[in-house]
Order: sequence, then C-alpha cells, then structure tokens
Amino acid sequence: MEFSLSYSALNNIVEMELERNPGKYKKKKNEKMPYHLSHGREKTNEELFKKMECLGLSFTRESLKELCNNFLSAEEMTKWLIDKHGLVLADDSDSDWLWICLTVLWERLFPEIPHFELIDTKMQQGYKKIENNERIEGLNLWSDTWTAIMQIAVKESLDTVHDFDWRCTPPRKPVAL
Repeated sequence: MEFSLSYSALNNIVEMELERNPGKYKKKKNEKMPYHLSHGREKTNEELFKKMECLGLSFTRESLKELCNNFLSAEEMTKWLIDKHGLVLADDSDSDWLWICLTVLWERLFPEIPHFELIDTKMQQGYKKIENNERIEGLNLWSDTWTAIMQIAVKESLDTVHDFDWRCTPPRKPVAL
C-alpha cells in the first residue's frame, strides 16, 4: 500500500513514535538516524542559518522573509531551492536539514506568515492539549489553526475546502508502507 505524505505529516509520525517508544530506536554503530523538527528546535537561529550555509545557501532575515511570503510551505520552498540552485546534497539528511532549518526559522522569525507546517503543528498540539484535558488551550490552538487556514485561503483565492485540501496536498512521491 502506498500513501503520499507531506514532510510535516511524516515528521509528526516519527516524533510521536519516538515519544511513545524512545528506547526502541537507539542508534546503532555507523547507522544514520533520521532528523526531525525537534532537532532543529534545539538549535539557535544562528546555528540554523549556518547549517544552511553549509548546504550552499545563504540568507539574510529579509531575504528569507521574502521567500516565506512567496511560498505556502517550507517543503515547497525546500524543493524549489534545491532545483533553483542545483544543489547537490550528500544524502537525504541534507534535504531534511534544509527543510528543518526553513521550517523552524519560519516559525520563529515570521509567525505572522501562515504556512502548512504551522497549521499541522498547531493542529497536532491542539490534539495533545485536548488529550491532556487542557481543553481551552487546545481550542485556542485550533482557533489559531483556523485563522491560518483562512489567511491562506484568502491569499490563494481558495473558495472551497476541496480547493484548500488540494493546494495543501499536491501530488507527492508515494511512500511505501
């Protein structure tokens, strides 16, 4: 069976599994572990900008903001940057890191610019709050999620939920399960 998952959805699955079974995923000798957003959230903005420089991309806060204003997700931006700059990345972890850096910097520096990763993150945080009987906090997160959805819908002239859903989940490379 094959599914198409966004980077953000895949990240959430990995992080939830690591949270549930932390001992199950111990790194073995010479084994590369996948990176996820929590790794990026542990780093400073300067470290994230430096990591992107190591990957061949240099940004100022202003140039990154301009890019964020022109994309609806860090995933789309990542793919575009790799193509536009002809980046030759050593392995998948480099593209993961680029997405992680862009996502975390976007969250921190430009929270007023909605993006799909933000929507996914706030929605998942809302579920966790509700599960922990923190209903008001969960509903507030979902209200923020709805606001971001509406901002994107207006920006992109999306008139229906179907239009939004299609724009949010464009065709992707299938993931075999």
